[in-house]
Amino acid sequence: MRILVTGATGFVGKSLVPLLSQNGHLVRMAIRNVDNYILKDKSDSDDQFNFDLNSNDNNYERLLNDVDVVIHLAARVHILGEAGNEAAYKKINSIGTERLAKEAAERGVKRFIFLSSIKVNGEKNLIDAYGKSMPFNEGDVPYPQDTYASSKLEGEVAIRNVCSSSDMDFVILRPVLVYGPGVKANFLLLLNAVNKYYPLPLASVRNKRSLIYVNNLADAITKCVNTKKKLNKTFLISDFDISVPDLIRVIAQYLNKQAFLFSFPVGILKTVGLFMGKKQAIDRLTESMLVDNSRFREELKWKPPHSLNEGVQATVDWYMQD
Repeated sequence: MRILVTGATGFVGKSLVPLLSQNGHLVRMAIRNVDNYILKDKSDSDDQFNFDLNSNDNNYERLLNDVDVVIHLAARVHILGEAGNEAAYKKINSIGTERLAKEAAERGVKRFIFLSSIKVNGEKNLIDAYGKSMPFNEGDVPYPQDTYASSKLEGEVAIRNVCSSSDMDFVILRPVLVYGPGVKANFLLLLNAVNKYYPLPLASVRNKRSLIYVNNLADAITKCVNTKKKLNKTFLISDFDISVPDLIRVIAQYLNKQAFLFSFPVGILKTVGLFMGKKQAIDRLTESMLVDNSRFREELKWKPPHSLNEGVQATVDWYMQD
């Protein structure tokens, strides 16, 4: 099949494009500026095209000609500390996504795969009557907490509407925190903290977070391409669950460092974070954010090909070489 991948040179795209090629697909790479991209291995892709969700001048006829599946990774990503800019998020993540979906449906594309975000569900799990975290699942009412998550939800709704009035089917994936070589944001900050032996007051934290290694996510997306089943469904996608203190210990192991963890009352830590304007950062380190990925595993017969240890080791190896 011929697959169009938007955001093909991004964090996820760099893992996905070679895997699609290995599966025998012809990959068309949609890149913001082809002139700035040097293809290291021509076997990774048969063609590259300029594509910018911010632009009204995309050549959709050329971009989507003979395409069977669109994998839409390109987005305005969530930026740490960014207050909003609702119009910018909406223009790219919802309006741009809707335009691409409409153009794809009109040109006979069979499947539209959209990489959304678990942030559509919310920022943390609710707690049940027994004090246990209630993992997110596909039946939950969306509860986006910021402009990025809201724009992703709007993109999802637009795709469903387009597909409901066409023969194109859809797969919407809401991944949890994605890590791997090239990772940025929170995971990179954690790598830096462990590597520099910063004291971390997290030994008393008893949370659980769902994660996904970028190569496992690429494998899951490839499963969505290869299946012959009509899906028209949304899936929450993750591979393994781990507490933040245990994740720090695994990172330290592959950095050949000792994790500098010490106990500190979590309630006081949250209060300090609130007064310092770091509430969201502290919540991510202390609250649980689990997903139930059983729907995807069962319907797509999927098992992550890489373990958590393999994913962390590959990430640490990249970090040490960078």
